[in-house]
Amino acid sequence: MNAANNAQNMGDVAINDSSKALMDLGEKLITQKAIDTAAQAAIYIKANPTKTLSDLQNDTEFQKIAVQKLGDRGYVCTVEYDNISSIIRFHPNPNLINFDTAPFKVKYPSFWKVVEPTINGTPHGGYYDWPDPDGVTRSKFMYIQPIGVPTADGVMLQSSATTYMEEFTVPSTQLKQKLNSSIQHTVNDIKIATESMSSSNTILLITIITMIIVIVIVCVMAMSISRPIKKLTVIADKISMGDLQTKIDVHTNDEIDDLAESFRRMINAFKIMVSMQEDKEEEEK
Repeated sequence: MNAANNAQNMGDVAINDSSKALMDLGEKLITQKAIDTAAQAAIYIKANPTKTLSDLQNDTEFQKIAVQKLGDRGYVCTVEYDNISSIIRFHPNPNLINFDTAPFKVKYPSFWKVVEPTINGTPHGGYYDWPDPDGVTRSKFMYIQPIGVPTADGVMLQSSATTYMEEFTVPSTQLKQKLNSSIQHTVNDIKIATESMSSSNTILLITIITMIIVIVIVCVMAMSISRPIKKLTVIADKISMGDLQTKIDVHTNDEIDDLAESFRRMINAFKIMVSMQEDKEEEEK
């Protein structure tokens, strides 16, 4: 069944390309979330110049900016940096508030590799491995963006956005499962059909026709995920360039639709931030 193997290989290439495109989109979404959150925090701190770090930690309005949900299991937290260390000041897990991440340098070296360049206020992002309570180590992507405005007591903060990359590759994983199932089902049909035939020409004809069907299945499945991904890639580029009027007309009724919805929420949040900044500038005139 060389034809089946060729179809399988072709499908794997298409799926791998889709997975890479989804991960690139995930990186852009996480990065933009950190940048947007940092901008929102900067606006708030500028509008409240007398508030210290302690004041902000007790400020419910600022907490809503400093800690935000990202995807199903991701989040944005807010961290203090001082050229020496990185201390978590706002986090969805109360146990990590005011936690110095310095011990992670040895315990989680891949995590620290992403964090270390940011302790002097440099924006940076990257992948790291994170062990979960279930004993499985999973890949996450994090981007850290400085807020750029000190609190009243001189504390410098930055927004850190992170989530599991498997959240973005679920569509391609599901597509691969469907593809493998379809090919295996087709191959089994060929075996059943050929076992009851004596004519080699008939067997060859059925095999060719069936494998054409397999190739069509591969192409259709690959296009079903690659087209909306390409659309989202273009949209992500426009957003990163400040085009907030971009319409996200992606509707797939699957996980890609969820990703598109995340982009819609991101644009809405950014529009609110811009509106707040414009109102603030108008008040100062």
